[in-house]
Amino acid sequence: MPNNIMATKIFVLNPRALKTLEEVDDVLDLINKYEKNHQETDIGVGLLQNMQLGGCYRIISRKKFLYKNSVRSPHEFYCRFWPRSYFEGLRKRLNGGS
Repeated sequence: MPNNIMATKIFVLNPRALKTLEEVDDVLDLINKYEKNHQETDIGVGLLQNMQLGGCYRIISRKKFLYKNSVRSPHEFYCRFWPRSYFEGLRKRLNGGS
């Protein structure tokens, strides 16, 4: 299976529930891998809401996030995006502000 297909299936924890430096570093690593595989910038985590199955958090580019919302389905849509800078700031706070 090509790397770009696998990268689109990456699920992560709720960004608001990350509590350890290791969890944040894991998400940043996944963002970096996605960016490398897709050769895109402005990568983050999007909340994909499915009306039957609930929500999940996926690594996605802002460009794809905006596109998927422009062709919005009534049953599945992205409703929130956390950019890389959110996780970098969280990493600083968990690392004692240094």
